[in-house]
Amino acid sequence: MGRLAAEAACSPSIEWELKMFDDGLGVVTTIAIVVSSIPVSLVLTLWLVPLWRWIERVYGLESLGHSGPAEWCYLATYALCVVLGVTGYWLARRGRPSGLAE
Repeated sequence: MGRLAAEAACSPSIEWELKMFDDGLGVVTTIAIVVSSIPVSLVLTLWLVPLWRWIERVYGLESLGHSGPAEWCYLATYALCVVLGVTGYWLARRGRPSGLAE
């Protein structure tokens, strides 16, 4: 057991501080995922032009204009990136112990 874990077992104050640090780190990481999803989704939207053409041809939903994919294509790709990123982080975080204990 690490030193911080041993101290946390003895002191409720340290346990609370470790939980607050862990929660703060989660918020910062979530914000980083949301922000970093912007350039990723822009590139991914442009790579998915064949998909947008197919959607427009099959469903008649306006997906491509003369200047590229429609706004909803960018928003859908961004939302997908954020949901996948935050869900992946949450699943990875769920499996590890909280705090800084070793």
